[in-house]
Amino acid sequence: MYSYNKITGSCGEKLAVDYLIEKEFVILDKNVYMRWGEIDIVAKKGMKIHFVEVKSRISIKQGLPYEAVRIPKLFHLLRSIQAYIKMNNLYKFRFQVDVIAIFFSKNRYVQSLKYYENVEVDRFL
Repeated sequence: MYSYNKITGSCGEKLAVDYLIEKEFVILDKNVYMRWGEIDIVAKKGMKIHFVEVKSRISIKQGLPYEAVRIPKLFHLLRSIQAYIKMNNLYKFRFQVDVIAIFFSKNRYVQSLKYYENVEVDRFL
């Protein structure tokens, strides 16, 4: 049985995929589990691969969605990305890490969806 957080996360990831497709991204992979953690979405646009972390919230008790992407999370994500690039021989592409932050109302309506492109570690210090 899924927990409330898992359901919220799944809804957020579905919305993020729809958003990216609307923006003309090609979805290459979803929910890729690696030794260091999960890559939520791998998408391609042009000659660039986007590794997208999706964070969804229904309450600000635990902070805003993007605040959950902290330095340790980014470092684990980068390790997973390196392994993914190697496994899929994607060396000819450029890549970047993006974050999609979604805030839902209590009855699951989207209050906001923000797309943060090319996230850098120092942005979260």
